[in-house]
Amino acid sequence: MKLVAIKDFANVKALDLDANELKLANANHIPKGLRFSIGKTEVFKELNESQKEVVSKLVASASVVVDCKDNADIVSRIDDEVKSSAKVDAAIAKKSATVA
Repeated sequence: MKLVAIKDFANVKALDLDANELKLANANHIPKGLRFSIGKTEVFKELNESQKEVVSKLVASASVVVDCKDNADIVSRIDDEVKSSAKVDAAIAKKSATVA
């Protein structure tokens, strides 16, 4: 099931995510906007029980949204927020570099 992180959260063992495969800067941190999958299906009912539990908890905690056509507006807003945040971070870094 394809998911998009709504907010930053911890990469815990139950997620069974490969930090190297996802190219995470910090193996223990899932950043807002990251796209990842749990299981090999797009259909919730086809996930195994453990995967269903993980996806349910992530959705219930508002940590992720399912990456599907019905959520395209939400995913687009998340992408815009991540891009905006990256621009602010770059501006702060540039300003800090000139001050130092």
